[in-house]
Amino acid sequence: MADTWELDSGAGMVVKLQPQAKLWGLSKGRTGLPTHKFAQQCIVQPRKRYDGGGQFGFVWLLGLSCLLSTCAEPGPSSGADVASWRLYTYTVPLVEELGVSAEASHRYWSMLAADFPSLPWDNGGVSHYLVRDLPSVIPKWTPPSEMEQGRVPWSDDSRVLYLLPIAPYVLCAATDFWKVRLKNRLMTNKGGFTNLRGSVPMYHAQSRCLHNETLTCPTYGRILRWLLERPSWQGREHRHAFTLLGAEVPRVAFTCDIQHGNKIESHSVYSRIARSILITTEGRRWSWRMEREQGYLVTTPQWWPHFFMLNATVAQLPLLKKDLVVFKSVDAKFCHRYDDELHPARKWCGEAGLASASPFKVRAALISALKNLESTGEIHVSLPETKWGYRGFIGNTEMNMRNFAKAYRAAVFTLVPHGDTVTSSRIYQAIGALSIPVFLIDVDHLPFQQIVPWKEISISIDPNEMIEWATQRGRGNMPNPLDRLRTLVEKYPERVRAMQRKLAEVRWHLFYHRGDHSVVPFDASEPPSLPGSRPSAARSVAHDLIIAANTRELAYRSLGATAEIPSWLAPPVHSQKRRLLPKG
Repeated sequence: MADTWELDSGAGMVVKLQPQAKLWGLSKGRTGLPTHKFAQQCIVQPRKRYDGGGQFGFVWLLGLSCLLSTCAEPGPSSGADVASWRLYTYTVPLVEELGVSAEASHRYWSMLAADFPSLPWDNGGVSHYLVRDLPSVIPKWTPPSEMEQGRVPWSDDSRVLYLLPIAPYVLCAATDFWKVRLKNRLMTNKGGFTNLRGSVPMYHAQSRCLHNETLTCPTYGRILRWLLERPSWQGREHRHAFTLLGAEVPRVAFTCDIQHGNKIESHSVYSRIARSILITTEGRRWSWRMEREQGYLVTTPQWWPHFFMLNATVAQLPLLKKDLVVFKSVDAKFCHRYDDELHPARKWCGEAGLASASPFKVRAALISALKNLESTGEIHVSLPETKWGYRGFIGNTEMNMRNFAKAYRAAVFTLVPHGDTVTSSRIYQAIGALSIPVFLIDVDHLPFQQIVPWKEISISIDPNEMIEWATQRGRGNMPNPLDRLRTLVEKYPERVRAMQRKLAEVRWHLFYHRGDHSVVPFDASEPPSLPGSRPSAARSVAHDLIIAANTRELAYRSLGATAEIPSWLAPPVHSQKRRLLPKG
């Protein structure tokens, strides 16, 4: 077999590729297949090579998506040898070097160690649990003391993940925003973050590259600057992981710096970490698949409290529970994912450049269909009462949450339409309550695709079908799409029970906990778990983090010390022109 292949790139360029045995150290003995067959399965993709000084050119690289499914080889592995990876957790000198008072430092570490997150909203709870629990689920890597002291150059075996043990929103609530009371009670409950996901920071990222601005608080910014000066950061930024509420904002800031030709040293700290692995509950829809497949993004569930969990055996759980279906409706819904590739600061409800079904119309159609379903027979549906607003839901958060938990535990199915993001916490809350999710969104957006069999534990309905039914109601014979749920329970109860069993099994992968919850096994097929061994969201994130870091390391090694810039991270220059500040 020849040492190289010549492939026509389709752009007037002939690309010479080495066999993967040389590119990534693969061998026929380990994979069981000749290396040339792997080359046939992989896609050649253009990447921009960035020299850190504002210049870049094109190189060609085998697409890495095939590595996760077929190319399994340690050193680093493609995910088959997850146990070989280790985690380095930084020791952050908050008091000694970073200007944090001893009192505030103690407050932060105490908040982080707590069982219940001090900021349960959005990524406040997510970052709390992941920063706290990842060091306990990934084996620790300890470098030689001489290396940590800077007496010898920093090095590792390329199977080390790096974690800054700082949950940014918890840190800011314990330091800069401590005892700050805002007029906006929602943002007070979130720790004082008034513009994290709004159009203003996205606009500033696009037009100003976030220079001299913060997405969190000044203290976290100082910690990031401290990190960027560590020798462990240099050449290993692609194996560092961060938990951020909006991963898209640093990405846009980095793109802004590229378009302006800014030297890497002048980038903001958020732009500098844009090429690391960012953990968030959801990414931009137009680029999230590429980000996830190329190891830049790890998606994780929204946080949800333990009282949603239904602790019952299969014999105790009635097939039809009390309600057939539940729908937690909040009136004011809009799409604030910035998915317009050419206008990142614009609020947009688009999917791959096409307008998606209106969230307003879908929710109105669902309410109409539920009422129609209930009027046709002895069918009970649940629409939990809640008032959206600062005096309503926000003013009595726990009471409303417990009401929702009660409704989920009583329903066989839970409707999951588009919320103010594509995914929402109701997905995971319903699964914990063993209520089968009925998705009106694309399940490919959901986390842990290699761990959770989403299509086995859910039902999907086309949202446009719901709108069409509502539009034609009374003027045609189109059946109510939700009537399928009643048919499923009445005619195929074994399928419903199989879904409930599967939910009981996989829900632990979506639940933030230490792995020591005591529960009654749902049925005889569920193995008993030893304390600390039960699956958890942190364990699932650790798995996906290692897959992502491995993918990034393979790409990094194939390009040498020169960092790669994917096309989704450096779009054409004309797409980054300065635009007027959007309304809202």
